[in-house]
Amino acid sequence: MRFIFLLLFLLTFPILYCDLAPPSNHVTNFTATVDASYNIDLEWVHNDGVLEAEGYYIVARKSFPPTNSDAPAYNNYYEDHLQITINSGNVTVVQAKEPATRTTYEWTGQSNGTYYFDIYPYRTEDEEISYKIDESVPSASAVIDNPLPVILSTFTVSFNMSLPILNWTTQSEQNNQGWNVYRSISDELSSSIQINEPFLIPGAGT
Repeated sequence: MRFIFLLLFLLTFPILYCDLAPPSNHVTNFTATVDASYNIDLEWVHNDGVLEAEGYYIVARKSFPPTNSDAPAYNNYYEDHLQITINSGNVTVVQAKEPATRTTYEWTGQSNGTYYFDIYPYRTEDEEISYKIDESVPSASAVIDNPLPVILSTFTVSFNMSLPILNWTTQSEQNNQGWNVYRSISDELSSSIQINEPFLIPGAGT
């Protein structure tokens, strides 16, 4: 009889499974600034709540702000993608437990342009991860405008039989040690091949 009662109880009152709740609050005072080395310094204020964040997931985009489709999904872990483009760029920042909560991140190695950032706090339990994606997501932006040491006045390509010949002239050269030349079928530097390895093409110096 006890076995039959227990079976009836489980059938009548099924066990409910609830998703892991996200952190209670978003961060505050989220900012992005460009330092003297043309790196992007992100800063924010950790915002305590009933359910405190254990870390932050930052989405970055170049030229255009992230969209809703870029928001992290429940129970998804993401590999860092540190080269920011129009379609990609993200990092997971785990807060320090001691001596204080981590509230900064430095993004390095980016080219000139406007960069946009969204930040999402998250919580974990066992293998689950839950991001706070509701309410107003904190965002920030920064502009890198690193003047080039060399200004090109002309850059042309011609062919001798099947061999390309590159020619260029400069208006000025400031501390120019040399040149690297790349070839690619697209405008993405990540997909290009350096054709003058392993040596620089000498520049005119100062």
